[in-house]
Amino acid sequence: MSEHRSAEINGFAAVLGVRDVDAVVAHYRDILGFTVEFTWAEPPNYAGLRLGEACLHLAQSTRGTPSRVCFFAQGLYRQLADNGAKITQPITVEPYNIREFWVADLDGNELIFGEPSHQRTPEEDHS
Repeated sequence: MSEHRSAEINGFAAVLGVRDVDAVVAHYRDILGFTVEFTWAEPPNYAGLRLGEACLHLAQSTRGTPSRVCFFAQGLYRQLADNGAKITQPITVEPYNIREFWVADLDGNELIFGEPSHQRTPEEDHS
């Protein structure tokens, strides 16, 4: 058996396809609270955003197929709701013990924000 050296991963960024990078960057910055790390070209056709330690990239796309990205965060619901974010699923406690809510961006991509729940799951209640 040969030994394989593991690659060192220093970061990760999901890439979402959007129709208008400039408009979606403004939405993520102004409504969802992301920091813009960079944009590429003028008008922008690619952008890098950050929310805490999480990176998200946006790429010009005409595919029109929405995607989903999950963030592990706490205490964002009220802030995003107050900013006018499009909440597509209010806070629920899921059977896998995560308290989560979903937000849609301008292209229908869904961002799932979740945090561990201390609530017992239905399975635990019946044991």
